[in-house]
Amino acid sequence: SWQSNQAFSGSLIFSKTANPVSAISRPNVGKGIIDVMVFLDINHNNIKDNNEPLIKNASVNISKGIKILPHNDSIHRFVSLEPYTKYIISVKNAGFNSIAWMLDKQTIAVYPDPNQIKQVYIPVKPMGEIEGKILIEDEDNKQIYAPKIIVIIKNANGTVVHKMLSDNT
Repeated sequence: SWQSNQAFSGSLIFSKTANPVSAISRPNVGKGIIDVMVFLDINHNNIKDNNEPLIKNASVNISKGIKILPHNDSIHRFVSLEPYTKYIISVKNAGFNSIAWMLDKQTIAVYPDPNQIKQVYIPVKPMGEIEGKILIEDEDNKQIYAPKIIVIIKNANGTVVHKMLSDNT
């Protein structure tokens, strides 16, 4: 007679990503999972819209837990997390494609739920800088700086985005 045994140790994770099944070598029953997705928030509303891409190569860390990267490296997955325990997620401005992309919050506290994947979306805002001079002519037809002039910045729809005062430099 012939007999054979096999054992499986670890966990399978099912999600709605490009690769819906992933296996890890650690048991994950009763533990929590956090997926962190850093995205480019084009319209600055702090919500990921369909036209806003995920940012690859973002620097994302967590206070405890095990980081695994699925095949899509724009999703940062942390597994084997104790449920209902506070975990601190930190993201750095390093690694972005543009130096004008900025984070509003670099640290976030998250409480994972048991046997579930908690998705955390972190917005990165494309920023810019406006530089210019506001000059007026004096009585001698000389151009001088115009301090304390209200400058109104509007978007393409005509909505006021920001107001500021000019300075005298």
